[in-house]
Amino acid sequence: KEKSAISIFILWSVFFSVLISIGLGYRTHKELMAFSFYRDRFYGRQMLFRGFVQGCELLRRDYIQSGDLDFLTEDWAAEEIVFNDDLGTIRVKITDEDSKINLNYFARGSNSEQALLKNIFNAELAESIIDWVDKDDISHPIGGEQPNYYNFQNYNCRNSDIKSIYELKYIKGFREDLDFPALFDAVTIYTESIKVNINTVSSSVLSALGLSSELFEAILAYRENGGVFESLSYLQLDNPALKAEWDAYRKYFKTGSQYFKMAINAETTKGIKSQSMAIVKRDRESFEVLGWWENFWTE
Repeated sequence: KEKSAISIFILWSVFFSVLISIGLGYRTHKELMAFSFYRDRFYGRQMLFRGFVQGCELLRRDYIQSGDLDFLTEDWAAEEIVFNDDLGTIRVKITDEDSKINLNYFARGSNSEQALLKNIFNAELAESIIDWVDKDDISHPIGGEQPNYYNFQNYNCRNSDIKSIYELKYIKGFREDLDFPALFDAVTIYTESIKVNINTVSSSVLSALGLSSELFEAILAYRENGGVFESLSYLQLDNPALKAEWDAYRKYFKTGSQYFKMAINAETTKGIKSQSMAIVKRDRESFEVLGWWENFWTE
């Protein structure tokens, strides 16, 4: 009986020892997986920062080479810039924010400048953007001021500058079919004037500015033939009507840029993917980060 009791005790001891070992092993496995996950996230973020530094270096070298002049055949404007290092692959896409219309400046501008917003948005949203930005409580005919928001949406009309393009979702007249990807290529909130860079502006923005098809085709043709506008006087027009139109619109243009958006994608050798978007202001050879967004995922 004593031997049986001892055997049973030993068996139970072994059983509990095995259970404890399994539990410790499982916990160690989970902790190692968590460590690996956070390590790869750290590597992903490190790669995003490396991509950002490389993008800033491209823009810095561009300033050294061409000063305040910026155009689409420079290195920074490549379709995609790819870097490979010991952690994985980094892809950087730089776009010019100064090639876009600044919503806040046009909403605060003259009547003719405010009217140009209707070339981008439906009339109700365009007038509501103006009311959203201006400081008064006087609504445009189909726009919207404080009563349109607090009484029905339970939030206030901002009555100051738009802080994000996605803020348009909260403005009267917004429709779900608004094409945000296309919108991000046409408008911005970061630049400091109504002027856009004539060397990088797209045909859709030229059209939104109200230029005739003949005038914006003349601008694009000059660029497509290898021309760079080092000065706005480079656009020579023989047609008197086009020349008069250009004289009226040249106040909306400049030849250089200060504000850029960087879309950075990184993938580690372990398959962790990370993505960030940064808005930077270039002041000669120095940079100010105005915005930084990032996320991570694994396929």
